[in-house]
Amino acid sequence: MRISSGLPGNLKVLIVDDDPLLCEVMEVVLGMKARVAEVQTATSAAAALDLYVQFWPDVVIVDHFMPVIDGDKLGGMLREIHPDTWLLSMTGSSGKPKPEWADVHVMKNGDLFRMLDEMFVGGIAPA
Repeated sequence: MRISSGLPGNLKVLIVDDDPLLCEVMEVVLGMKARVAEVQTATSAAAALDLYVQFWPDVVIVDHFMPVIDGDKLGGMLREIHPDTWLLSMTGSSGKPKPEWADVHVMKNGDLFRMLDEMFVGGIAPA
């Protein structure tokens, strides 16, 4: 099941980015959203996979460009493990198309934080 009418409340969110500072900022921002119950972060795909099967998040936010295992490979792996998890791909590279595994794809700029605000406050549905 892909989310088609917005996200429910009390969400568990996993943020995956090789930039620990961005992870920390996003954790703080999402931690202030009423619909978010818990946030975990991982700075590598390997750490994300370990956390994923322990934490079972409702939403995973995945950086596209990461060392060793990139976001495309990780996103595909997460989709295979649990097809119902809502996956958001983010990238700092303009022109990168939305990956097949992603429900939503955003740029790491103001669009990312606008999207997060809409998702976790207003409840948007992926296109």
